[in-house]
Amino acid sequence: MTTLRLFIGRDPDPEMATPNSLLKGWFMHQHEGLRTNLEFVASAGEADAVVVPMEWRSYETDDRLAEPWALANAAEDARKPFVVFSHTDLEPKLPFKQSTVLFRSGATRGRQPSHVRVVVVPAFVGAQFLDANDVPRPSLPPRRPKPVVGFCGGAHTPHGFARQPRNLAEFAVLRARHVAGGRFRRYYGPELTAPRTYRGEVLEALARDDRIEANFVIRNAFRAGAAKDESPEHPAITSYRDNLESSDYALVLRGKGNFSIRLSEVLRFGRIPLHIDTNDVLPYDQQLDWKALMVSVPAAKLGEAGARVQAHFESHTDGELAALQMRLYEIWNDRFTRQGFVNHFPECLNAAIAR
Repeated sequence: MTTLRLFIGRDPDPEMATPNSLLKGWFMHQHEGLRTNLEFVASAGEADAVVVPMEWRSYETDDRLAEPWALANAAEDARKPFVVFSHTDLEPKLPFKQSTVLFRSGATRGRQPSHVRVVVVPAFVGAQFLDANDVPRPSLPPRRPKPVVGFCGGAHTPHGFARQPRNLAEFAVLRARHVAGGRFRRYYGPELTAPRTYRGEVLEALARDDRIEANFVIRNAFRAGAAKDESPEHPAITSYRDNLESSDYALVLRGKGNFSIRLSEVLRFGRIPLHIDTNDVLPYDQQLDWKALMVSVPAAKLGEAGARVQAHFESHTDGELAALQMRLYEIWNDRFTRQGFVNHFPECLNAAIAR
């Protein structure tokens, strides 16, 4: 594991005395047993990169910007890469004009200025999908006459005249929060599409396509009301797992932010993503050939989704589909766990710098 030397402009406090501390700042978690390849150094000159030590939301107000500005200047003076982490639905408008590597939960292609190089961080699947440290390989469903596309989650599926008012009302709430928080000048605003309504429109379009079998479970609440720390045996969680395990493909599309946490969950179960491309940047886009790993459909061509899934399904033998599903699971195990991301962090940083 290659060691990466980082300058963060401060000494870790007693609670954050190990390299885990930096990840705590980025993701607001402390994870015991995480093996890191990060070393803190005393100056920018000694470092491989200069990193803002806390997630960007910690610096939203002007009076908190002194620390990241000092680090930006130190990176520029030492000619070292400057790194910022942001883990929010909205994409930040960074004030720095120098070359910056922005690690984010998601991003829209072409939105950030050319001097900001975005690296998308995968979502880390929660404990409800894991079995301690012994993660079993996915069970693969038998081949059926038509490809089965799965989805289990929250969505609005209105019909006719009811759709537009609900979409506008949902969007109005997002915009009001954006304005009330004073975020227009600090973040790129939410798009017109309200996530649950958009998700419902996609599901309706797929359900009407007789070239696929729709395996959809529609919820009216986030996580069907289950708490984040709910038992793995909670009905909402078991039904979500059952839905993935009984499907060949699984729908992956954006939420409020232009990224999908669901992608990690789908890979965890070795299912082939049916990705609705909303101009979103996928994790490891410089390292993985996503076109060969999923069925991707531009949002503007949603009507082609069924045909593309059918063509993919029919062009692969049983053995080829099984091999692809196992490959997807192996990618999750290698890159989409928290430890996997830490292992590949230097690779992602170097790829971003080299662009």
